Amino acid sequence: MKAKLNVPTDLSEITLEQYQRFLKAQESNDDEHFLEYKAIEIFCHVPEEKIKSIAAHSVTEIANKISKLFANETELVRFFTLNGKEFGFIPDLDNMSFGEYIDVDTYLSDWTNIHYAMNVLYRPTSHKKAGRYDLVEYDMEQRDRALQMPMDAVLGSIFFLFNLRKDLLKTTLNSLADQIGIQQVHLPHLDRNGDGTLRSMDLVKETLNELTISLK
Repeated sequence: MKAKLNVPTDLSEITLEQYQRFLKAQESNDDEHFLEYKAIEIFCHVPEEKIKSIAAHSVTEIANKISKLFANETELVRFFTLNGKEFGFIPDLDNMSFGEYIDVDTYLSDWTNIHYAMNVLYRPTSHKKAGRYDLVEYDMEQRDRALQMPMDAVLGSIFFLFNLRKDLLKTTLNSLADQIGIQQVHLPHLDRNGDGTLRSMDLVKETLNELTISLK
């Protein structure tokens, strides 16, 4: 009996917990065929014993389709629904509490525990009216629920924060350049293309590393 595959066609169909599992597998073994195998097992919900019955060329094709989902910069996702509840991105970054800031600053660069930071950035919405909304109070005890949030929201928030910091840095540098009479400073652009099966996922890790450096 052939294995039935449900191949994700969008990052919203992949959870943060699945991506964490894939990264853990990648850390233990970076062999290309092993990663293709793990991608199908984790992202397509296929038991290990069933994958062996899939044609070799199909395994590579499916793994490449999954990889391409991670190849481009992702837009910020303002809202998503999880277990019947609407979650929203924190509407006012400037007014984060000290506890919220510590969790974002500590865990945003740590893929193993990044759901702690996501629990700050995305929370159930309340009091939505005329395009405005509030979030429920931050509760660190609820941080594991972020494990099931969609990856488009995770990556969208990472790219959003990276670009926000990049723009702020560029504005600061250009302001300084104007003051001392030199040409404007141009920062390297983020866009990069993936190279090889599953390698486009490296864009995510590179961006997170650069975001961490800029935050410091």
